[in-house]
Amino acid sequence: GRTPEIWNPLDGSIAPEMHYEISGGRTRLPLHLDPYGSVFIVFARTSGLHATRVLKDGKEIPSVDLRGDTDRGIILRRADPGIYHLKLSDGREGTAEVSAAKVQELAVDRWTIAFQVDRGAPAGSMPLQGFRSWTEMQDAGVRYFSGTAKYATSLDVVRSPGEHVFLNLTELHEICGVRINGKMVTTMWAMPYRLDITDSLKDGRNTLELDVTNLWPNRIIGDAQPSATHAYTHTNIRKYTAASALLPSGLIGPVTLETIGETLVRVPQRAEKNR
Repeated sequence: GRTPEIWNPLDGSIAPEMHYEISGGRTRLPLHLDPYGSVFIVFARTSGLHATRVLKDGKEIPSVDLRGDTDRGIILRRADPGIYHLKLSDGREGTAEVSAAKVQELAVDRWTIAFQVDRGAPAGSMPLQGFRSWTEMQDAGVRYFSGTAKYATSLDVVRSPGEHVFLNLTELHEICGVRINGKMVTTMWAMPYRLDITDSLKDGRNTLELDVTNLWPNRIIGDAQPSATHAYTHTNIRKYTAASALLPSGLIGPVTLETIGETLVRVPQRAEKNR
């Protein structure tokens, strides 16, 4: 008899789930999780208006990601393109049309990378050769690097009202501090590596900096190489030797921006009861 709320442990957001069914003392709802995603489901408020059935292009579907409330309206989130028809718990029906998301891959040739100083990697900023593990680089200082490297680029943004922009990293080893226009946004540390950056962007030219930090083993392994002339690490850990396998590091795979329009479900107003 209560509304399920979706509590996101990564960003602290709370949103009522609007698609569920209460029957036989049970509440059934679709749960939409990204790969490796997790949420808390909290039943804190008395059940209110919600969708009990959803049709897409005339065919009933088992689930769709609906959020919102009776005050702000019902919003379709991350739904496939099509015409949606909702049957609500108070007998009314609503419709919405979802357009395809726009995905922009940020070109590699517009990125630079700069490695933390005094860790063995070349000094200064250099053009990025590709989104691949540092361990695949020819330069030994990069291949065995452990520390933080700054990926930097610029991007031009033009948005329509109601659109949300998400930053997507394909693969990250291990954590990433995100700065937009010089201001820290957050640190990405858990899959899925997807971040809503709408409020941090401005129309026009924006700067994007990703501070990526890996783990220590690669530098320990590099210091153990017979050809090493300088040790950057001093530790009593003896697990890693010159023959140990290097750990993937840095950003691997493309970095994309995904622009999604916020789709509000159109629901007719309730007819006033006869006095």
